Amino acid sequence: MSEKNIKVYYKIFKLLENGQIDNNCLKSDFCYSNAVMSKIDIEILLNSANTTLLIQSIEKLKEKLHTINGVKDISDNTVLGQSEYKYIINSYGKQLGLTDSNLANAISNFFLEKEQANTFNEDGIIKITTKSTYKDSLNELKNFYIPLDNKQFVQLKEVVDFKIERNFEEIEKINGQIYKKVLANVDNNIINSTEVLNLLEEHINTIKNDGVNINFGGEKEKSEKIQKNKLKN
Repeated sequence: MSEKNIKVYYKIFKLLENGQIDNNCLKSDFCYSNAVMSKIDIEILLNSANTTLLIQSIEKLKEKLHTINGVKDISDNTVLGQSEYKYIINSYGKQLGLTDSNLANAISNFFLEKEQANTFNEDGIIKITTKSTYKDSLNELKNFYIPLDNKQFVQLKEVVDFKIERNFEEIEKINGQIYKKVLANVDNNIINSTEVLNLLEEHINTIKNDGVNINFGGEKEKSEKIQKNKLKN
């Protein structure tokens, strides 16, 4: 079971335990969905091209939420995918006249699966392909020799800088922008969502000043929609 599903089932359990929905409700997918989604008191949406900064900002908000009495069910939707190694040509590589295209061609010809020839048998066409047994070895990649125009060779690690990136496993867009969420509920006998957001205001302003865009869902979004509708009427 995925982490996302565990969180959903936990929320259903808490709703059942608190008497906010009954077991019969779960027979309907529509009712099930709305029962879970309607009980989000605090929903903070964060957007930034800097994944590291985004994750750090989310952790700061969650840490602060954990210190506020009456806040519960604190979670986020930041499940990271596999690490990806990327390289950027350094000054030495540029001095040698190397380009991204040069490197990509040299690396793909050796490491990636490549069709070499076709042949035939009684079952039809057979494609002959080759690939390096070291295609998943970072050490082999770093020490791979890149050919130069002067017939010399240079190791890849000498002409590029490596960096590791991890992107999010799930991407959700709102108005064309990718946002990650911090979610929480409140015990209204102790504190309400507006009071919680007021306590978070200093943290939120700091995160905004760091370059992260922040919007709100949950009860804040609902109350703002209600106010807008009142003004329209």
